[in-house]
Amino acid sequence: MLRSSKKNFILFDGFRKISLLSTAFLVLFAIGFTTLIIVFINYIRYAKIHNISIIINANDNKQENMNENGVNKNQRYIFIDGGANMGDTFLLMFDISYKQSKLLMPLNYSRYKTESYLIEANPYFNQTLINLKKHYINNIKRIELQTALYIKNENMKFFLDNINKGGKFYLGSSLISDNEAYTKSKAMQNEKLQKQNENIATNNNNNNEKVLEIAVWGIDICNYILETIKAKIDDYVVLKMDIEGSEYEVLPFIFENKLCLHTIDRLVVEFHDYAKIDKKYDQKQLITMFQKEGVEVILWD
Repeated sequence: MLRSSKKNFILFDGFRKISLLSTAFLVLFAIGFTTLIIVFINYIRYAKIHNISIIINANDNKQENMNENGVNKNQRYIFIDGGANMGDTFLLMFDISYKQSKLLMPLNYSRYKTESYLIEANPYFNQTLINLKKHYINNIKRIELQTALYIKNENMKFFLDNINKGGKFYLGSSLISDNEAYTKSKAMQNEKLQKQNENIATNNNNNNEKVLEIAVWGIDICNYILETIKAKIDDYVVLKMDIEGSEYEVLPFIFENKLCLHTIDRLVVEFHDYAKIDKKYDQKQLITMFQKEGVEVILWD
């Protein structure tokens, strides 16, 4: 009986120790699990706060880069004037008091920060453009004199209009020989020279009225935009084009060069339907093509 009681006591004591160990293990497990939960919750809170901080900082940086008109201050504003003439379109763009100014550059873009590039083939405007650049030295980055906006870099013939004068300026000169202004100029010149018994092909620079054909430099407009100006897709680029019929060659060329095309945000163009050249696309097709690619098209007259 005594031996049996001793055995029972030993067994009970064993169970008690196991129970104590189990209790201790459960307590430790509960403490450990609770600690893990607390750590996890704090981690989530930290992660959220840290993430929000990143977002706030990013937004702050973004806001710092925006001006009061909602325009990115790091963005370049670029105005390319193809067929700059005497620089009158540049002046319209620069002076926001003109109604046409907003067509050439959105009004919320600073004119004083706009980089302008003027391209003109007609040598009659050389000195006028040189003087204009001196006056707007911080705004006109380059002037390309006796240079035609075109699809490749090469020497070209340029046909002068000697009859359509605006003051002392000649308005209808073109890369296209078969245009009305040049044809009339040539006919009138022939008549005048016949009366004077002179040669039509004179190249006397002291008598520019007798010169109807000159050599100019044609530039690849896409190469000019991407390599010379180094415009990027993030920049705001306005291309104005008044090139007396050559737009029917240049616009398809730009359209096929997608990197060049997607750099342009706004196209301001005057179409010259009288141009007697093979047209791959008509005016309506060209406008639709550019608009579908996200380019804003404005007809200039």
